[in-house]
Amino acid sequence: LNQGLYRPGRSLREWEMMVKTEQVFFAAQAQYSQGLTVDWATMAQDSGFADQAHLNRWTKRISGFAPGDFAQRFVAD
Repeated sequence: LNQGLYRPGRSLREWEMMVKTEQVFFAAQAQYSQGLTVDWATMAQDSGFADQAHLNRWTKRISGFAPGDFAQRFVAD
């Protein structure tokens, strides 16, 4: 059950990861809008995630979607 992005009671770590994940989404949106493909592994590493799987887990935890699916929905909106 996705309880929404901003709910009370989140830890500092959760807020930090949401900010990192949001930065990845905006970078992915910019690449998608230019017609470029997104290298999720490189983007994850450049954004401070341990690896692509780490980014995937946090993206799913926050949005309920895998990064690619969420980024495409983000661009469509």
